[in-house]
Amino acid sequence: MEAFLRYQLFCIYGVIFLGLWIALRSTEGEGSHTGTIINHAPLFLVAGLGVYALVSIVYGVVNMQDCPEAAVEVEKDVKEAKAAMAKKGVI
Repeated sequence: MEAFLRYQLFCIYGVIFLGLWIALRSTEGEGSHTGTIINHAPLFLVAGLGVYALVSIVYGVVNMQDCPEAAVEVEKDVKEAKAAMAKKGVI
């Protein structure tokens, strides 16, 4: 069996969450505290995804390693591009 693509997994989890949320919302009373939590569950989910995205970005930035070879290559590419633009009279 082949693995699901990322968007397919996202859709599967979304449908499962939405189904559970609708089922719980239809069976829960309006005045209870758990009803309030269930009604706001989609907001909590979106906030959780935002926190996860922020943490994963910060983690990636903190663990980024220096690549001196890549820096030299980029500098060389910039010099070549400037020379080509100067040759064409753009700069």
